[in-house]
Amino acid sequence: MRTSAAFRVQFQMTKHELQDTRKALEQLPTRIRGKVLRKGLREWAAGLKKAVRSAARRKDRRTRRDVAVKTVTYRRGKSIWVGVGVRTDGNRVGWKSHLHDGGYRPWQKGVRADGTAAKKPRLWNRNPNPRIAPFIAKNRGWRKGRTKRTLGPVLYKTEYITRPARSWAPRAGSYIRSAIAEAIREVARGGNTS
Repeated sequence: MRTSAAFRVQFQMTKHELQDTRKALEQLPTRIRGKVLRKGLREWAAGLKKAVRSAARRKDRRTRRDVAVKTVTYRRGKSIWVGVGVRTDGNRVGWKSHLHDGGYRPWQKGVRADGTAAKKPRLWNRNPNPRIAPFIAKNRGWRKGRTKRTLGPVLYKTEYITRPARSWAPRAGSYIRSAIAEAIREVARGGNTS
């Protein structure tokens, strides 16, 4: 599953919080430490997923349906990555999710690349059955490298991924600490945490 998003959240614990978290993790058996961290991060990501879904526009049913969470562990538990975004695999709408999150600027109609008004075409005596020449249709890269002064205003900037991500970023540490505390209670009771 590939995800697409316009905003990346990175949270960092302070040195004091990091030391407390490491001390708490050392009370747990080595084999379950990574599982406990993943559980806390997944719970955090599930809350962020709900917030992203509720922030998406009501009309975008497919976007709300395709919001997903992905967790990947690297180097045998030393590094954990969690992603929340709109799925792009298969018949999904994630390829355009960044357009509504950060907005987009369409090319202004009737304006040349240098900013001057384009010459209006004469509509009289035209071909009633126009066709696009195949050699013209393939050359679509003529706008590359143009200045952005002829672009229109930003449209549809909803920030449905960015705003929830900003508000949920500071909460990740508390989810991790609560998952560790729950695992410590489970170990103290003699329960099976594997």
